[in-house]
Amino acid sequence: MRWEKLFGEIEAHSGDLARVERDTEIQDRTEGEWAATSWRERLALGTVSLRVAGLGRLDGDLTRITGAWLLLQTDSHEMIINPGWVVAVSSSATGVKPLSLVEQRMTWVHAIRMLQRERSRIHVVCADGSSVDGTVTLAGKDFVEIQTDQRAAEMVPYATLAAISCRSVP
Repeated sequence: MRWEKLFGEIEAHSGDLARVERDTEIQDRTEGEWAATSWRERLALGTVSLRVAGLGRLDGDLTRITGAWLLLQTDSHEMIINPGWVVAVSSSATGVKPLSLVEQRMTWVHAIRMLQRERSRIHVVCADGSSVDGTVTLAGKDFVEIQTDQRAAEMVPYATLAAISCRSVP
């Protein structure tokens, strides 16, 4: 009788140890997976609030996530946001979705050329809070050239862009 009680206690204890070991293994794997996850992969399309250097808080619908920029639809504008200048994100919709190969390869040049083809009037805000208004005349490898109203062309490096406000929404 004592032996059965002893073996029962040992089996219960070993079951507890196995559960603790399994839980620890799961936690280690989960933490490792999160450590390899980018904040942009954690974003989901939908309503977000972004805090962006040079702009402050922007609320809207996130409609595209790429390797180089985010597309945000606000109440009045479409905005191309530089994720390098995003300070904080609030979103009720999150998940883990790695960017597709096409999304990974989308660059500023792709977005700027579209604006150039459409002859869109844009408002560029840099991370330091300065801004320039005009139309795109050139989409370079690492800069955009903007024709301003004063007939002067300004080159703005992509690295300094916080956001581009593209067009009014009807």
